[in-house]
Amino acid sequence: MTTDKLWDAGFLNERERKAHKDAMAQLVEADWKRAFAEAERIRSNSGRRYRFCKNAACRRARSCIRETPSCGKPVSHRPVSGSLAEHIYARLQVERREAAKAENRKAGQHAGRRP
Repeated sequence: MTTDKLWDAGFLNERERKAHKDAMAQLVEADWKRAFAEAERIRSNSGRRYRFCKNAACRRARSCIRETPSCGKPVSHRPVSGSLAEHIYARLQVERREAAKAENRKAGQHAGRRP
């Protein structure tokens, strides 16, 4: 009789792929929300909409400082420019990529060292 321990590797691999896919979907959604919020803050600041904000901190700072902008009197009813949000989203992804590369380089340096 063999003493090898057996497990369902396919099931575990599929479960890990699904967990990774779900985590990536959540990250992408959060990054798009962040990009649109930042674009809205830029638009709010350029139109000086912070003057009408319900948040006194925005009025004192003379710029939008909220996590999700909610100015009371919009300068226009146009939605935030998709191209501005796309530019911000791209910048977020470049920052993530550069951070991952730096982390990989750092991990590679540590792996090459001998005590």
